[in-house]
Amino acid sequence: MLKANQNLATQATEATFETQAQTSVEPLYNDFSIDLSPSMLMQFIHQYGLKVSEISGDYLLEHQVLEAAKSFEENSLESFIEALNSWPKMLNWGQLYAQITTILSAWVNDYMRGASLDTAFLLTRSLTVQKNDDTESLKITLKFQLLLSHLLARVTNQFDQYKFDYWQHFNTETSLPNQQLLLSMLAQMLPEIEARVQDDSDSEKILSNAQIKQLGIVVIHLNIDFDEAFKLNTASSTLVNAAVEVLKHQLNQDAILFHIGTHEFAVLVKNLTFTTQLNLIISKLMHAFETTLPIENSSLILTPYFGGASTFNPETNEILLFEHAKLALHHAMVKNTQMQIYEQNLANNFIDNHLLEEAIIEALQKNELATFLQPIVSIMEEKCATAEVLLRWPSTEWPYVNPARLIDTIYKKGFGKVFIRWLINNACQRCADLLFQHHRDILLTINVSMNDLLDPDLPILISQAITLWEIPAKNLVFEITESDLLNDETKVSQVIDDIKQLGCQIALDDFGTGYSSMARLRNMPVDFVKIDQSFVRNIVNSPEDFEIVQTVTTLAHNLGKQVVCEGVEDIDTVNLLKTLNCEKIQGYFYSKPLSFDHFVQWLNAFDRYRPNGESAT
Repeated sequence: MLKANQNLATQATEATFETQAQTSVEPLYNDFSIDLSPSMLMQFIHQYGLKVSEISGDYLLEHQVLEAAKSFEENSLESFIEALNSWPKMLNWGQLYAQITTILSAWVNDYMRGASLDTAFLLTRSLTVQKNDDTESLKITLKFQLLLSHLLARVTNQFDQYKFDYWQHFNTETSLPNQQLLLSMLAQMLPEIEARVQDDSDSEKILSNAQIKQLGIVVIHLNIDFDEAFKLNTASSTLVNAAVEVLKHQLNQDAILFHIGTHEFAVLVKNLTFTTQLNLIISKLMHAFETTLPIENSSLILTPYFGGASTFNPETNEILLFEHAKLALHHAMVKNTQMQIYEQNLANNFIDNHLLEEAIIEALQKNELATFLQPIVSIMEEKCATAEVLLRWPSTEWPYVNPARLIDTIYKKGFGKVFIRWLINNACQRCADLLFQHHRDILLTINVSMNDLLDPDLPILISQAITLWEIPAKNLVFEITESDLLNDETKVSQVIDDIKQLGCQIALDDFGTGYSSMARLRNMPVDFVKIDQSFVRNIVNSPEDFEIVQTVTTLAHNLGKQVVCEGVEDIDTVNLLKTLNCEKIQGYFYSKPLSFDHFVQWLNAFDRYRPNGESAT
């Protein structure tokens, strides 16, 4: 096997810190060594039926053959041809061994530049061995040329294997060392740090961990805005390589840069002497990205995320150290903070979050989630003919999980389509129970997300559920938000149109909190406009909020839409909304969200008692 291949990680450990001080990282092909000892060459000579004395000379270079072969690849075989031209006429054993290794090395150099092995085989025919007898000369020459061809093929195979092993440790796009090599290097370095701590821990000369040179890792996610990059016509690989240049210019001889993912990098830092040193390094890298990337005719600025960890925690091994840095990066990305250094509480939170997410998905799969209904009252008639379907999780182990967290986890884990199918079927079942068992013609509103609206199968799911539960399509109202319309508006509009064609209704939820567009409200097939509770809650005491609610209500009415006001909690707000001719009211004044059985009980009680200055709950 190749020497370079036997200990590639060790060689890279020694060489990479030096190469990354330069402006670019060159492949470490100079570590390749030809595995051909004198005794091994002697064996090959004997295998081809030759004796050393037979191939010690006289040698003659057939220039006519050489020129014919050169016509194929003269430029890419420059080193090999030069080695052939320098072949001596007579050679002793030591000179023969040196000359063969020289020509093999020359061939490897040319092979790296793309030379063809077939052409190299042709060139070996230009070297002949001259003897007194022509027949003997031809016989020895053919065997010698076959020997050279065999050695060329062998060293080519060696180099191909070396390159394969090499690129197991380096990224092909940036030539930077990869995650596998990072972990190998950490595995070598961490025991050395641990040994130094133990050597300096006797009672007469105790050094604190801060006095021992420590290691640190910074993991970086480039956070590329691909929409912006597309507008600027900048390829992803161009952005990555530009970011690499920015990072390398900020690193000294104690730091090495790794390419560990498509858009993720790691910096391994040696010789840390105090805990906040890693913070300073990350701050320096952050500041380096505050200007545009070094790309011609581009004004793109990246805002990467950074996570860091160090060996100041004496219990870390190479896997834990790397995972701690990645966990810190994950925390930074989730919290949308640009940098985070690992702390123990991050691991605890991560474990808790992981357990919670697993429990949420398990609850979905086991049908343990539930829907609650919150009444929506027609204000003039004081009649409940609508209710909003809201997600709840009646769990004793996780009793206070926000519904938004439930939904976010479900979609993040890839169960969005399973969930929306369950939600629609559950809502249709509730609608059927109200209609056929309790003789209540109640509209149920269902919140759908942007991901749902981008799915062309959504109308099909709705149609199947309506058919299954035999309910009127008009009894289903699907709530969308303004921000949903900004993501591929053409595709979303088509899905909404298909839902409307089924006979369902559409409500525009949280109107006023997003990118409000009068043209969008006019053109979309919206039946209801829901004014967000942030505007409704304080309209009694806030002239500004009252003006907003009044303006939106008037606009919606002029466009033929009904208005639903959310967040109504007192009779004064109810009376004020009556003056605005708002059609429907939703809020705790009438009722909080209720389980299905409690909702039916509430309906019966509400029919018997019409609130006139008092809450219905």
